[in-house]
Amino acid sequence: MFDPESTYQWLGRDNVPLDFASQELVKSIHTSIAAGDFDRALDLLDDLKAASGRLDDCARASVHIECARAFQQMNVPEQAIQELETAARLLDGISYPSQACRHNLAMVNWMLGAFFWSTPGQRQIAIETWQHSLDLFQTLIHDPNTLDPAPMWYAVRLAEMKVHFGQAMQSPQPIPVSTGPGGWPVSLPRVVLQPGSLKSIAVLGNIPAGGFAPSGTGPQPSSRVRLQPTGDEFLIDGIPHHLFNLRGNEQIITLQSSFQYYILWVQGDSMDMTGIQPGDYVLLRYQDSAVYGDIVAAEILNVDGEATLKSFTRILGTHGEEIVLLLPLSNNQEHQPFTFTIDSQEFFIRGVALGVFKPTA
Repeated sequence: MFDPESTYQWLGRDNVPLDFASQELVKSIHTSIAAGDFDRALDLLDDLKAASGRLDDCARASVHIECARAFQQMNVPEQAIQELETAARLLDGISYPSQACRHNLAMVNWMLGAFFWSTPGQRQIAIETWQHSLDLFQTLIHDPNTLDPAPMWYAVRLAEMKVHFGQAMQSPQPIPVSTGPGGWPVSLPRVVLQPGSLKSIAVLGNIPAGGFAPSGTGPQPSSRVRLQPTGDEFLIDGIPHHLFNLRGNEQIITLQSSFQYYILWVQGDSMDMTGIQPGDYVLLRYQDSAVYGDIVAAEILNVDGEATLKSFTRILGTHGEEIVLLLPLSNNQEHQPFTFTIDSQEFFIRGVALGVFKPTA
């Protein structure tokens, strides 16, 4: 049970029922997604969040869990992760958590682990997140206040979780399909692109500092890549390319008209351990935020005249403060990480990488 939606169905017990209006919004969101009307679903998600202000933290966390499910179904995993992380923070911050709060926190951690497990390079954090989930369910078995579901329900679920956890530990790493410089193994699944209503994507040779205005208007493209309704081969500057997923094992990347996308030509080797090589082209979604493990185009003030590709990581400092790390993942030791506080104005996210285009031959 490593799929986040399967986890929700497996471990969820609707411990914090939402009010009638919120439940109806959730139903409408899933109906819109099933019909392929993602724009409508996004509007309804905004309404759901706006309505959650009157709820307590445990119920608000449930709203974010529902939002995460919706974003996962729309194939926006980084937003789903962000919603789950928000839910986890809300639940962690409750001073005297009820059984329902601890139950939902365990479920959220298992769902987060499922996302991390399918993300290249994130297996260790997946293991740690799953272990936290197991620990939470273990406490509910022995808590005399555990009522509905009863301790036996948790004992059965915990046994099942341990089986899946053990199977994960024994599963092989993904089979490498290519190697970067120095023989570093890289597993990148080839994918089909479904562009929806988008007809083409701009190709940028670079992103100059300040190149994106607040409106999302970007620098002038050097060319454009024409898109077919479903495509697995792409002409970039007259050369055919295949697209490979940078965010997991899914074999389809779906674009949405409510987001802006661009393709960036890779000039350096700061991310060659991820399979991104000089001369490749990276598909990015323009946004100004990121979550743990994202590969981002980041503008670092007073350092680079252009945005640079880095891995986005968040950690807690020695005094509990949140710190952002922008990490190179490279065989070239000359590349150095950058460290910032979470509210720093010294860096800006200019996009999150979804996939990498590589020449077919």
